[in-house]
Amino acid sequence: MRPVLLPYQAPRFDIIKDGDYQPGFEKGMQQQLAEIAVIADNKAEPTFDNTIVGIERSGRMLERVNNAFFGVVQANTNPALDKVQTVVAPKLAAHSDAIFLNPNCSRG
Repeated sequence: MRPVLLPYQAPRFDIIKDGDYQPGFEKGMQQQLAEIAVIADNKAEPTFDNTIVGIERSGRMLERVNNAFFGVVQANTNPALDKVQTVVAPKLAAHSDAIFLNPNCSRG
């Protein structure tokens, strides 16, 4: 993930296209699940740093896509963005379930 050079790390809305959001969501969810797997599969004794902090730091790309997308949808939607929202909503719900219901996350 490249650093954002705009003030307050604002998204580059001038170069983001409607078709960029769904692949961004998919990649963000994939990255976060990989980050969570590292935490869940860690054989070390669970600590605040290797569990809670790790979970809090996971999903940065997904968070950026989510914030940019829903900011745009709330301000100025269109049929293409409506379709992305319809497709992505159940995937985001399943993604959250995969994290919160991961049996390896309840170690200790």
